[in-house]
Amino acid sequence: MHYKHEDFGITNTPVREVEKSPKITGDSWVQQDWEPQDEATKAYVSSLADGLGLLEGSRPTTQRKVLRCLSDFLIAVKTAPSGLVCWPMGEATYREAAYGYDVAQRVMRALLASGKLSLAQEAERPKKGKGLSAVYQARKEVAPDALRFKPHGTGPAIQVRDSKPEGYAFAGGEKPKGAILGLSQFKGQYEALQADMRAINKVMVIHPLRSPEDEEWAGGKRIFNDGRLDKGGRIYGGWQNKKAADRLHFTIDGEAVCEIDVKGSFVSLANVLFGESEIDLGSDPYQRIEFVRSGPPHMRSFAKELVSALLSSSPKKNRLPKGKKKDGNGKPIPLQKEYNLPKKVPAKFYYNQIIEAFPFIKNMDREAGTLMFVESSIIVKALLSLAQRKTPIVAYPVHDCLICKRSDEAEVIKALQEAFIEEIGQCPYLDVEYSNQGPKIIEPIRIESPKPKESKSRSRYAYLDWNIQDDISLIED
Repeated sequence: MHYKHEDFGITNTPVREVEKSPKITGDSWVQQDWEPQDEATKAYVSSLADGLGLLEGSRPTTQRKVLRCLSDFLIAVKTAPSGLVCWPMGEATYREAAYGYDVAQRVMRALLASGKLSLAQEAERPKKGKGLSAVYQARKEVAPDALRFKPHGTGPAIQVRDSKPEGYAFAGGEKPKGAILGLSQFKGQYEALQADMRAINKVMVIHPLRSPEDEEWAGGKRIFNDGRLDKGGRIYGGWQNKKAADRLHFTIDGEAVCEIDVKGSFVSLANVLFGESEIDLGSDPYQRIEFVRSGPPHMRSFAKELVSALLSSSPKKNRLPKGKKKDGNGKPIPLQKEYNLPKKVPAKFYYNQIIEAFPFIKNMDREAGTLMFVESSIIVKALLSLAQRKTPIVAYPVHDCLICKRSDEAEVIKALQEAFIEEIGQCPYLDVEYSNQGPKIIEPIRIESPKPKESKSRSRYAYLDWNIQDDISLIED
């Protein structure tokens, strides 16, 4: 059956939904990474700890752990505009960290007793697996803007999470994360990965990323999925929670930034790794999809949702994936409602057009997890090459793009291109965005003599048991 694209303008009658109390979302997380950077900050944190009764009678080693725990709490409060912070208290969270679960519990209880912290929302526990962290309301004045912290480098800079529990999802579509695994079981394999992240974080500490609201970030953590060091591997940091348009107004060392984005990163990687013959995807791969070309502008975003589903799992072609946006009650908004799609057009209509545009997706059977790992390896390679220069250059990743000073733009582009070429033999189109001018497109490049198909990264990154269960969006803005 043929469907006219005028149908996309049809307005569906919204379904009446039962009202529920909205979920509270924290602005930041208490990590296990920080300690005072200068004497003034150390004196403040020590005075706070002493006032809370946390230092009396403690050994020097315990006192240092308390100061680090309080530092983690204070930097979370500093970077939370509303003062709402998530503070995970599972024992696994503190495995191999700079201080243990017992210290974190003591510090939290003292803060709660003093009134500097209060419970805003209790943790939600599923019947099996991990739940949602509790959310706490902190008094903003407890963390003055003048405080400065630095990573102490003694805790893990990488994290490995187990596969997610099967058969459970929170009301509203939330899924529990896999449990944090101890790094000791990966001895001999994780040390080099952690050293790379510490080298990257060291440069971030010297050149922190700052928002116009004076929020500051200086360090990230690389997280692997499904209990493997060749699964996932993206770098995560608090700056990634900000909207793309807001990130363009950040600064590094007081200088304006730009954001260098890989155009259609996952689609481009899949084209190289799994395509029988590589396709020229153009500067906007999604324009190859017929319903994007002929439909309203918002259909491009809809197409990215479906491509993400196809690349990350094997969705049932007779239904659309769950929407990621939520209503005021925290309930997922169906894609059909979000994009105002006509009910009479089946999901298969959209999926077929995507496969027609990107036929290499058919060759990816259970290997989709390769894409996130390859992408993260390329980004880490680029960041490391910049961090290890005689005069280090800093860049902050947002999965498939890098934020850097405008004065470093050319060097960061070159490092990203070289990392792509080394890994897969070519670099896709890049898109550079600025806060006060239009974007700039960087043409793709490839090595002069492409590697034979069998020696490309497809074989290097091919595994038998890939099957992403992560609900992290693979396709970025």
